[in-house]
Amino acid sequence: MSRTAYILYRLVSLIPTLLGVIVLIFILSRSIRGDPARMMAGDAADKQVLETIRREFKLDEPLPVQFWAYFTNLLQGNLGVSYQTKRPVLTSLMERFPATLELTLTSLAFALLGAVPLGILSAVKRNRPIDHIVRVLSVGGISMPVFWSGLMLIWLMYLKLGWLPGGSRIETMTQPPPPVTGLYTVDSLLAGNWPLFTESVSHLVMPAFILGYGYMALLARIVRSSMLEVLGQDYIRTARSKGLSEATTILRHGLRNALIPVTTLAGLAFAGLLGGAVLTETIFSWPGIGKYVVDAILFLDYPVVMGFTLLIAIVYMLVNLLVDLLYSWMNPQIE
Repeated sequence: MSRTAYILYRLVSLIPTLLGVIVLIFILSRSIRGDPARMMAGDAADKQVLETIRREFKLDEPLPVQFWAYFTNLLQGNLGVSYQTKRPVLTSLMERFPATLELTLTSLAFALLGAVPLGILSAVKRNRPIDHIVRVLSVGGISMPVFWSGLMLIWLMYLKLGWLPGGSRIETMTQPPPPVTGLYTVDSLLAGNWPLFTESVSHLVMPAFILGYGYMALLARIVRSSMLEVLGQDYIRTARSKGLSEATTILRHGLRNALIPVTTLAGLAFAGLLGGAVLTETIFSWPGIGKYVVDAILFLDYPVVMGFTLLIAIVYMLVNLLVDLLYSWMNPQIE
């Protein structure tokens, strides 16, 4: 099977999975206890107002009828209208998605740039002091809750030292850069606005560090264990016996094979960071899709919750496909 045929096959095979996800998120969203009509109208609203709202949003219809209406709208690219803002969910998600994407890409870059050298160093210096230090950093990153580490970092870097801003993408009175990609750091560079670029980066540092630290710790452990396994292979001993330098042996012959399992985790980490940005965006008042869906959950805003979940599910599916394609590039024998 050619690579193009394989990609088409995988894309078609995603359809049943996607249908299952749609059914599941619809059922789970409707399982949340509470009355969206009451949340929209307020506690003082009478029964007539509540019935009017339920008819407007088809909340008075049986669940199969509600699902069919949602599914037919979905086929037309319509994710519904937010109960809270009365705006199309797709429009709101697309407006906020660049902020989450910028945070996710920065967090993933931080995780990879930290995990790969630390994992290699830990494997090469096995059971030495540097290995123990990397282990402690890894355990700390995996075990510390994001909400606690985020609040502690804000307390230290913003309240006590005043080195970094406490939240949001830029200052309230600052004008955003002309929208090109939606990523403030990129758009400010394209506009040649260096002060705005510096400001955007300073706002990005803390949330990106907190979001990426946990994945960096996990990836560092995977890189270490994978490198230890690779360094014991026969071809590594052969390379050393030929007189190749240790750096060439590790980086050229060992690292590429060691990164195969890391690629899987890195791909899943990207999708996980998109979905896992909920807490980080809430703590740092980052105006992305994570904070948007938190406000929607508190308001029992079904269309927003389902739209967000569906978006993350699609990202996971596409990332899995991309990871499979990267396998064949990193190791042609896998193809």
